[in-house]
Amino acid sequence: DGSYTGDADSFYVSFWFKMAKDYSDRYGDGTRMMVVAGDPNGTTASSNYLEIKFDNKYNAKVSIRTRESYPSYRSCAQSKDCGDDFGLIYNTIAPRLDPNIWHHVEMTLRARPEDYMDEWFYVIDGDTANPSQGGSYYKTQQYDEGRYMYVNRVSFVALYDADDPQKKGIYFDDINYKAYDSSDPNVVLDEYSTSFE
Repeated sequence: DGSYTGDADSFYVSFWFKMAKDYSDRYGDGTRMMVVAGDPNGTTASSNYLEIKFDNKYNAKVSIRTRESYPSYRSCAQSKDCGDDFGLIYNTIAPRLDPNIWHHVEMTLRARPEDYMDEWFYVIDGDTANPSQGGSYYKTQQYDEGRYMYVNRVSFVALYDADDPQKKGIYFDDINYKAYDSSDPNVVLDEYSTSFE
């Protein structure tokens, strides 16, 4: 968009998660959590949409999905003419994960604001042979409005009533993120990590 001045064009996030609910009754609890790249103020989801969900049904498995722009990220972002209702297409990238064990998620942003085509790549449980690719869902409206929002943190957002005692939520651990330029990935410009155990 002619005004991108960031030193890094790539943002890498990794974390582990496990459902908090006791699965002995084999029912999910309806927990849904969004994990997204956030803006520098830490107040706005500014790029991708990744959701972890554990349906409230018998023999439920955990799934991970992204939300994509309609009719496609390319047509929305590059036309800059999708308006407020740019649709929602869910793309499940991991359909049947065991709720009893820890799972590893890696997500990588490659910023391409000059092309209106920021890209996200996802790897679940180390399956690098089958990465998933998605667009930057929250960028669509920004492009429509002629602006570009930077990314430098990760946000975890509950998509359920946190006061509902039936929803047990998700454990997260070993959260890491870093910024670097794709031309030299070994040079990390900034990074953060935390562990809870």
